[in-house]
Amino acid sequence: MSLEMRYRRLLAVYPAQHREAYADEMTAVLMDGARPGQRRPSLREAADLLWCGLAARARGAVRSPDPGRREAAGIAGLIGAVMLAAVAVRRLLMYASVGFVEGGQVRDVAVRALVWTVVAAVVLAGLRRTAAALAVLGVLVETAAIVVWLPGEAFRPIRMSWALALSLLTAVFLVVARRARRPVASSVPAMLGVRRAPAGARGRVAVLLAPLVAVPVAQPVLESVIGIHAAPAVTAGIVLADVAVMAGLPLLALGLALAARRATAGLRLTRTGAAGHAAPE
Repeated sequence: MSLEMRYRRLLAVYPAQHREAYADEMTAVLMDGARPGQRRPSLREAADLLWCGLAARARGAVRSPDPGRREAAGIAGLIGAVMLAAVAVRRLLMYASVGFVEGGQVRDVAVRALVWTVVAAVVLAGLRRTAAALAVLGVLVETAAIVVWLPGEAFRPIRMSWALALSLLTAVFLVVARRARRPVASSVPAMLGVRRAPAGARGRVAVLLAPLVAVPVAQPVLESVIGIHAAPAVTAGIVLADVAVMAGLPLLALGLALAARRATAGLRLTRTGAAGHAAPE
């Protein structure tokens, strides 16, 4: 495969309208800047193109997403809120089984459990704008939980990174979904297979679920990368690794999910076209 084709494959992460307008120009610039004999895009080029392409898609989704995308974002936001609430409630139950736990820890987890449970309930009640506002409040609560524990436990913010990252994703999805035509509760049965879902609806939800699932996976990866159990102190390198892993893995999961959905759609169109040509006259 030629270098130009590899660049064009990376550019596929950009929205279709952007590619139609700028793909040839961007490819020409990339080819002009390539080294003599270069066969593959550099890691920096690939990362930059993926990041900018996903950012362009995110901006487009926030500004003018189609109704299906808004509904998918609402379902993904609901799932994110349930994940956050479930982990907090599970920790509360663990504290109850242990018996004596520091009061500050119990209050911390109880507030987070309450906030995300309320967010999930409000989403299901169809109060989309209220859910978006409460999700933003949830992000502030997660941030406050990190700030409160920071003076005494330097590594606690690192161990809590996943919750902040997941809350940010959840809030973004619910902000996007605040103008959806249908409430999330009416879309959930279709996603679960109880009734027929609109064409492509489950695919959209699956794409948005990919970064949500990647966040809890990113936490053990982060702790392994920085050697958290052996590290004597939090350094600038550890903080940078935290940001890179917590942002990078969800973005990578989103990119892979988008690529898989596009490949599946292309295969489906190919099969449909082949069947049409093979149909008897």
